[in-house]
Amino acid sequence: MLTGQAGKSLEAIGEYEEALRINPGLAEAHYCLAVALTKLGWTTEAVEQFEQALELRPDYTAACDALARLRADS
Repeated sequence: MLTGQAGKSLEAIGEYEEALRINPGLAEAHYCLAVALTKLGWTTEAVEQFEQALELRPDYTAACDALARLRADS
């Protein structure tokens, strides 16, 4: 059983995935899912979610900035 930050991130991932199952057009949910994935070090999956957020909302500055930081760190 995971505790602490990892457990909270996994719980958040489940919530965001459920929100996206219901409405895959939520750019904010893709962004928040990407942030949670990043916290667990799942960068490939995080990049995909940041890109999806930007596809849905090209002017999403926070997603653009986070994606750029993630790519620079990789």
